[in-house]
Amino acid sequence: MKVLNYGEHTGCVHFDQSAKPQIELVRMAKKVKHTFDLNHNEVIFFLEGRVELISGGFPACEVTKGKMLFLPAGGKYTYLPLTDGVILIFRLVEAVQLCDSFQLERLVGLKKREKQILIVRQTGILVPWK
Repeated sequence: MKVLNYGEHTGCVHFDQSAKPQIELVRMAKKVKHTFDLNHNEVIFFLEGRVELISGGFPACEVTKGKMLFLPAGGKYTYLPLTDGVILIFRLVEAVQLCDSFQLERLVGLKKREKQILIVRQTGILVPWK
């Protein structure tokens, strides 16, 4: 998978060239382990490859191409690419509002059934929640 019109994106006056841009395409080399702390919430899309992700005292999980992760700010994470890969990172610098009175961050503390009800209220679609 590749980003369409990549040259136009990087040539735009709004393109963020800071060390931690809001949108970043990252290529990962197989078996090169990285550890990082998050200052912002991040949504990560796995475009290519397989990665083992470790967070705090939780068991390691394997994430593969086509999957997406939400990583909350304040955590320390370690990842080990099991193959070469590409990820697309969206750093959420401001609070994400699902409606006038509900922020995305509040989903973390909800139970499975409460999340399903919230999604139905927001979208009108019942999503199977695993």
